[in-house]
Amino acid sequence: MSFNWPDIPFTGAEVDAFVNEYKLIAEEIYYNYPYDSLELLTPYTNKEALKKYLEYGIIYAAFIVKQRAGNSGPGTDFDLNNSPYSPIDAMNTAEKRKNLMKNFGCIFTPGDMAASWGENKENDESLDPYDELSPEDEPWKGPIQDLMDSLTGNQNADDKCGGFYAKYENVNNNPPVDADGPLWSTILNLGEKVLGFLGGASGYLAVQLLRRYLQGTGGVFTENSDWRLASKSGVKSEIKSHINFWKNNTYVVQPLESGLTASETWRSYFGLLESDVVFQVRFANNFTLASCFGTATVVLSGDPVFGDFEVKRLIDDYDFFYGWEVIRSRIGIDFEGTPINDLSITSGSNRKSNGEKTGPCDQNATVCEAIGREGIHWAIRFPVAGSFGAGCYDKWEDHPDAENSGKPFSININFANI
Repeated sequence: MSFNWPDIPFTGAEVDAFVNEYKLIAEEIYYNYPYDSLELLTPYTNKEALKKYLEYGIIYAAFIVKQRAGNSGPGTDFDLNNSPYSPIDAMNTAEKRKNLMKNFGCIFTPGDMAASWGENKENDESLDPYDELSPEDEPWKGPIQDLMDSLTGNQNADDKCGGFYAKYENVNNNPPVDADGPLWSTILNLGEKVLGFLGGASGYLAVQLLRRYLQGTGGVFTENSDWRLASKSGVKSEIKSHINFWKNNTYVVQPLESGLTASETWRSYFGLLESDVVFQVRFANNFTLASCFGTATVVLSGDPVFGDFEVKRLIDDYDFFYGWEVIRSRIGIDFEGTPINDLSITSGSNRKSNGEKTGPCDQNATVCEAIGREGIHWAIRFPVAGSFGAGCYDKWEDHPDAENSGKPFSININFANI
């Protein structure tokens, strides 16, 4: 597919020479760059979006060359209003803003925006690593949320859960799974294509873990479970990169409580060496890793603050406060990452009247109440909360359709074997 190059509204020897070279480089990038490379970030993994960026970028790049050339004509006074596309004219109505952003290939899903935020925070050293976003401070709030609503349509708050279900029941005329299958199967098949493509190794894994939960497989997810070899090494690398970036932030990378890590039973069970160190790692500022693990226990070969290290093991329980949760005694071998006794599975804390795992059940809890947050959160959490349905149950086996309401499992990935 050839480029649809726009007309350049000014000329000059320098501009003409630059434009010719720009087009050659753009074609080389578009036709020859490996789009399955993990080096590319959202939205550049979308080939058609990149094509639009290159086409529109030529005008602004040429505009800068024209300014620096110092010759006569429009665009030589460093006044942005002399740009061929004045920001005032191009963005002065909501419709123009929507059109401009669409043509630039922008992706407006909050998940992609969160992923982009996380990628930039981790890889751009000029950004303050301690400038975190709180859950109430998502980057898509305010004007961006308004723009998203105008692009996708906004549902009434009273109907948001039912509206979401109806929207995805009719996601297309030929769904990728049997139309009689559960809704979450359709969502996951779509999500796998999107997250697996845009989110790299951890994006692919996030879908596999969620599928295992919703299928009620249970058990322990390990390095030997059914996930791609390339994804295994990729996730290991992403975890190391995350820890390296946040190693001086004790909120994100925090030494695990000494009472647990000092336990000989605990260390023996997971095969720790005396030199191994253990941290509680929060992945909240990395969208796809957070989708996999949230907060997890990670065993390292050394302290990342004082030198290089390897990620040796990740330990976690895959459960949800708006679906099913696991109560651990942390006595003997009953701790995160070990096999789960079904009797320890209970409805999540958002379904309890006091908001605690061990609290009394609220039998009138609705799906929307369990999700607990408005905006993008209810959409992301819906497959889990929706599969569970309304109500609350003290034990997993009490649910009338427990096998189809999801089931927690433990995660014990020995990265030393990868």
